[in-house]
Amino acid sequence: LFLENCVDFYSTLPLIFAKIMGYIIIHDVLEDFMLIQENLSLKQKLHIQAKKIIHKTAKLYVDGFIVISDRLYTKYEKLNKPIIKLYNSIEPKKTTVTAPANNNFTFFYSGTFCTKDGVIDLIKAFNIVENKFNNIKLVLVGKGEFASFEECKSLIKNNHKISYLGYVSENKMFKELSKSDLCCITRINSEYAN
Repeated sequence: LFLENCVDFYSTLPLIFAKIMGYIIIHDVLEDFMLIQENLSLKQKLHIQAKKIIHKTAKLYVDGFIVISDRLYTKYEKLNKPIIKLYNSIEPKKTTVTAPANNNFTFFYSGTFCTKDGVIDLIKAFNIVENKFNNIKLVLVGKGEFASFEECKSLIKNNHKISYLGYVSENKMFKELSKSDLCCITRINSEYAN
């Protein structure tokens, strides 16, 4: 059984049941959600505190870990469970890459819209550059929460050269990616992002 997120209120009981049934549980650790530095609601703060408490018991229910960074490797190796470091832990897919159908130059971002992701900086930079070039556009895919996502939405709402597609299927994401000229990874220098 592969677990892709931190254990929380919603996954604790299913994990206990899976463990009793004899499943081997591997935690695929993609990010360290314990380091979120956003403006959190009381509910979000309580949820993160609960994750921290439950995380301390991870060695009781997890049989091994897959991590995507040296920092996460160092953090999880302390639990004395088998651990594998894969810098990109998604399964590669064969995708047909097609040249853009028009003369537009397309920037593409896919991911979350938290402060750590630097999407606000990307949109602000695009808004400066798009005044100088008529043939560029920015496509944004993903979802977000917190104040940073609201700021992103306000920055793009009046710009017809920015397309926000929201959360889309993996197939649609790869299709949009293959039509793009430049893929953006915009993480800022923060403990959470690093």
